[in-house]
Parts: sequence; structure tokens; C-alpha cells
Amino acid sequence: MRSQFCRSQKSLAAPYLPASACALPCSPLLLRPSAFSSSCSVFGLFLKEGVKRRVEELVRGKTAVVCGNAPCLESDLREAGFSSSSSSHDSVSVVVIAADGATSVLLRNALLPDIVVTDLDGEVADEIHANRLGAVLVVHAHGDNIAALRSVLPALNEEVLCTTQSRPFRNIYNFGGFTDGDRCVFLAKEFGARRVELLGFDFEDEGVSERKRKKLKWAKRLISISTAP
Repeated sequence: MRSQFCRSQKSLAAPYLPASACALPCSPLLLRPSAFSSSCSVFGLFLKEGVKRRVEELVRGKTAVVCGNAPCLESDLREAGFSSSSSSHDSVSVVVIAADGATSVLLRNALLPDIVVTDLDGEVADEIHANRLGAVLVVHAHGDNIAALRSVLPALNEEVLCTTQSRPFRNIYNFGGFTDGDRCVFLAKEFGARRVELLGFDFEDEGVSERKRKKLKWAKRLISISTAP
């Protein structure tokens, strides 16, 4: 059964929750110190001034439409008025943020997200393509994707913002969150979105692995916390 977020657009407006409030100290996905050093070394070649300001310009004061990769995404897009017949959106009042694999669905429907939040475990070729078309990639480092960082970052343009789930370092940020989907929400709140609408989120999806089910539970919990009144 679909969750309330999958059945309809859920408008969310609430204060930002600091990253420290959603730390998961027992998570195996938290960045280990050695991996953190490696990711900093990789990211150091790609840190460009101005990308954070660019993200703020894209988000501040707008409705952030956050797209998850649940099977309901395409139908949610149609219900929300996004379609291949209108491949652009009102960029004055709306910013579209894609969580990792949702990028492929958006591109397939002739929609280019403004921002892609990814830890590089989705269809990376589509994310590179979106970046080259103008999307800002918010690339997340953790202990299991250092090899992906080394291979993918050189293929991207300068519109890249780097994040970590551990302590921030120089131009590597921690805006909060745990999965790509809830990191999108935390990023939207961090940069001053007026409200957040979720499309393509199904926290009760029975067709996923047990590990994914646990991550969805965390995502639902963190999104609820970060958007609580």
C-alpha cells in the first residue's frame, strides 16, 4: 500500500533540523575516518567556489519538489502537472530536486532536475548527462563509494557540491540526512525553501529488500522530524 506521500503531494513547511539532530551513530554507512580522508583528497580536486551560492539561488524562497525513485514517481509527476509535453517548469517559484535514481525517470519524461542528490549508486550515466545539461550535482561521500568518486568526479562539470555524513571539512558540507531522499529535504530546508513537496516516495514499498526497507523507515522518520512544526 502506498504511503500518504505517494498518494498525493505532501506540502511540508517547517524549521530546518541541524545535522547533529539526526546522527545515526551505529550506522555502518557513516563515513570512517580513513574513508573521510580519502574522500577529502578526491573532492579537493573539484571544490569550486560559488556552487553553494548557486544552490541557494536555485532554492531560496521556492517550492522544492523533491523526487524519490518509487514506482509511483511517473504517475505523481503527471498528477502534479509535470509531463513531457511541458518539459520545463516554473523556475521562478519551483526548484526540482532529484534523489539519485529519480534522475533517470525525470530524463525519460523530458524533465531536467535543477539539483541531483546522489551517492553514485544509481544510473550514474544519467546523472552525468543531467550535470552536463546544467543540473547541479550534490555528491555524497561515504565509506563505500570512494572508488565511484574517483571514477565519476572527473566526468562532471564544475556544478558540483560535495557532502559527507561525517564532520564537514573546508568546502565539504553536512546538511543532515541519511538516504538520498531525506538528504534532498534537508538540503531544501538548509537553503531556505518556502515549502517542500514529495513526489515518488513510497515508504511502505513491499517490493524492496530488507536493507532498503530499513533505510526507508529511517528516511520517513528523518523527513518527519525535519519538517515537524
